[in-house]
Amino acid sequence: MAIVALLFSIVALSTGTTVDDRLEVEAKRLLLLMEYASEDALLTGIEVGARVDEEKYQFYRLTAEGWQQYPGSHPLRARQLPRGVTIRRLDEPRGPEKNSSKSEEEKAEERPELLFLSTGEVSPFDLEISAQGYTPVFRVQASIDGQIRLRRPGDLYDDARDAAFPE
Repeated sequence: MAIVALLFSIVALSTGTTVDDRLEVEAKRLLLLMEYASEDALLTGIEVGARVDEEKYQFYRLTAEGWQQYPGSHPLRARQLPRGVTIRRLDEPRGPEKNSSKSEEEKAEERPELLFLSTGEVSPFDLEISAQGYTPVFRVQASIDGQIRLRRPGDLYDDARDAAFPE
């Protein structure tokens, strides 16, 4: 039931006309797919992973042969972001391009950076979705207990409140 609702939500997201609309649509899509990956791992007992690059993201499942990308027809297929929209991890050190010296074959065999475990746990992450020359950003964050949430522009007050009064 939850999977059907998720798929309906993804289909219902329409492409916005303003930068703010596009960012929100992409942020919501990423959130829903991350939640779907987490739920899929929990329900199937198969570990799911994700890899996020500046202009795209892709999901993997752990098989007997190792990490395999989902096929192009699956909801967790690789996604290219619209022109001008980027994703970056805020929870990893910044530096030179981490894969710049690797061949395409080596890049294809890499392991995912984000993990959605069959136990319901998620590797913590903090992703920022932004557009070139546009100040407001959206963030998709996950905690180890499997909670994944979307932070909209202006949620700084919520960050301060959460720090002061943890759940």
